[in-house]
Amino acid sequence: MRSANSFEADRAAAIHHLRERGVSNFWDLCRLARGTDPIFVANELGHLPAAGETQLGLREAGPDESPGRAEWYFTDETSKEVAGLLPGKLLCLGVPTLATARETGVLLVDDSPWLTERFDFHHNEWDRSDISEVSIGDEFDSAILDPPWYGDNLHDWLQFASGHVRAGGVIAVPLMGENTRPSASQDRDRIMSAASQMGALELRREIVRYEVPAFERYAFVNAGFGSVEPWRLADLLLVRNELPTQQPRRPVGESDWFDFRLGRQIISIRKTAASNTAPSSTPFVSPVVGYDDYLLKSVSRRDPKLQNATFWTSRSTVGEVRDCARFTHFLRRCSEASLGTRGLDSHEVELASRIGIELVLEES
Repeated sequence: MRSANSFEADRAAAIHHLRERGVSNFWDLCRLARGTDPIFVANELGHLPAAGETQLGLREAGPDESPGRAEWYFTDETSKEVAGLLPGKLLCLGVPTLATARETGVLLVDDSPWLTERFDFHHNEWDRSDISEVSIGDEFDSAILDPPWYGDNLHDWLQFASGHVRAGGVIAVPLMGENTRPSASQDRDRIMSAASQMGALELRREIVRYEVPAFERYAFVNAGFGSVEPWRLADLLLVRNELPTQQPRRPVGESDWFDFRLGRQIISIRKTAASNTAPSSTPFVSPVVGYDDYLLKSVSRRDPKLQNATFWTSRSTVGEVRDCARFTHFLRRCSEASLGTRGLDSHEVELASRIGIELVLEES
């Protein structure tokens, strides 16, 4: 794996080479720099993107995307293009937008509880089981998988898909750009090596574009951005499943976080904090040690403030849960207050504001 200094140098060099080629638009630089995030690009250029290029809008239906569940979705254009590459009966391991791009013939496996609020799956099937527990009896002509890029078990997901796709079928896997994280090049090589044992490979560069989830949009706002555009691109690896995996190992799909929904907002809490308790005379949440506020101004999971946080909201605030029972009780009170069934005192309203919880309160 590259050292931190080497990784930073590679990202800076990518931006430099793009500018030498005449790429000047801020968001084009982000898209073409092979996973280099916009905050790094802004720091390297010495300026933020021009305001007003796009609105800082959220998705129209359903709650915000969950930061703990790593919910990134393909754009509509990408979903249609990729759906056209995958013939016949399609198995989607994640990637719910592919189930919206076809009228029928799709089985979606995704345990996110809010998908039908966000998407219209037409006449397709949706299995809400965790991938570690799902039972699939059918054989498919093609499959696509898009597990979290930071996970260590992508190889298991690939084998699982191979075991459920017919011989000669197609498996599609988005691959992160080499500058996404220090280990990205090695991670890509490992996946391509494993996929090559199944059959012929075809790599289509930079055709997968992702929407910007709420937790990233707000991180950019916290960092001072006045506009946001879809910037995250991935390559698409197409695998000809000539040698289907026999008795594939079942992937681990469970997240390290659990979610609390408050209106449109999602508050993700690390499962390791679920048993945290603290004296009633002390705060039940606090900023991460070493920081004065709750704002997260980064879209990198390597950010030290995020790595040490035990709650993370879809409005890009993070902190430490000192007492989980009292914190979830407070969140329920916030939910009741937003519904108008119960009031909050001034201290609770101030705390909600500090940790990034948007209340919709009725005027008295």
